[in-house]
Order: sequence, then C-alpha cells, then structure tokens
Amino acid sequence: MDRAAARSWISQCGYPGWLALVDEVYDRLPPGLQIRQAYQKWAELRFDVDVDDAAFEAFLVEIADRSATICGVCGGAGRRQTVEGWDETICDPCSARAETRIDGPPDPDEDARRGR
Repeated sequence: MDRAAARSWISQCGYPGWLALVDEVYDRLPPGLQIRQAYQKWAELRFDVDVDDAAFEAFLVEIADRSATICGVCGGAGRRQTVEGWDETICDPCSARAETRIDGPPDPDEDARRGR
C-alpha cells in the first residue's frame, strides 16, 4: 500500500484528521519495508507491515498512542468516545456532529454563530 492509497483509505473511512500521522509514517518508512494495511482499531490508527522491524514497529506503537489523542475527523485534540456504538477518538464538537449525522469537521465559525 503506497502513501496515496493509505491516505485515501483513511480519509474514506472517516479519519481525515489523522492524515498528518499517515504522512509521518511514510516519511519514516525504512527502505525495503512496505505497509500492507492502514486502519482504525480500538480508536487508534494502526499499520501492518510486511517485514518485522522492531524499531519501526515501536514507532508505529507511538503513532497509535498519539492517534488516541487526536480527533480522527478534524485533527484537533480528541479523546476516546463511543459514537453510535463504535469506539472513536474524536473531539466533542465532531462527536456532536456525528450523532446528528453531519459529515465533515465543524465549520470554524459554527461556534460563533451559536454564541459559544
């Protein structure tokens, strides 16, 4: 799976807020290693690689840990929440939007219009 395919898949799955982390993984991908899969599991961004590499796998654990603090929708600070029965790392505004089925990250001016 190349960078473009991983970015596309993560975005299509509803996690555009994690695209910077996807880029970081590909920027540090050692020569000869390939990403087999990029996905969300237990509210974290995960990657499977084709060859064991202890140092890179430790880096991937760090990425997963960091993703657990970043909203998968907007890229802001997030926390683990249950949305429609699924564990997600998401901020409160994006969670509220998800519960009302509004797609995409919140409009930056939305809070101002609502007087928040």
